[in-house]
Amino acid sequence: MRALHLLLLLTFINTSYSQINSGLSDSEQSYIEALYQSGIKKSDNKDYTGAIADFDKAIKLLPNNYLLHFNRGTVKSLINDEMGAIADFNKAIEIQPDSADAYFNRGVSKFKLKDNQGALLDYDRAIKLNPNDCLFYYARGKLKATLLNFKGGLSDINKSIKINPSFGESYLMRGLIKTQINDYPGACLDWSKAGELGQVDAYELIIKYCN
Repeated sequence: MRALHLLLLLTFINTSYSQINSGLSDSEQSYIEALYQSGIKKSDNKDYTGAIADFDKAIKLLPNNYLLHFNRGTVKSLINDEMGAIADFNKAIEIQPDSADAYFNRGVSKFKLKDNQGALLDYDRAIKLNPNDCLFYYARGKLKATLLNFKGGLSDINKSIKINPSFGESYLMRGLIKTQINDYPGACLDWSKAGELGQVDAYELIIKYCN
């Protein structure tokens, strides 16, 4: 049986920290804003250690801020510190219980730790809070397929594509799931579409399975 493997994308919040009313003085607010924006920039440049250091400093000054914990958790997951990431996502959820993104990212970390049931519960919660994000359905569909629930996996991937027909990863994943139910013609059509949308790995699958 072919392994179902694709990189799971993480939600990352890049917004102005000044949108949050922290109750700090103007000078304190400006300093934490600078740390926050520096952390975002360093993460964008893949300086994950530097980004975490900036978020650490900001969290010491403002320990109960959702954005700081959420984004530090996201960066920790990018360097595979999943336990540290989950701790930050737990805190983010404690601060903002209706955060679909925090539940989703925590689910990603749990999935990477092979806590499939925990991941599934978090994906379910994220979708309940925000049923209009294609990435949430994509991730849950991949997980269901990993658990050999191919019907459920296809249903979720179909929803992902309906929400965002330009999300190439969904076509690539749907093709992989279809091979598990011996629908190779359908898989090849999906991989062709994925290739058109920039998923270069799709062409290797087409060469291997569709010719």
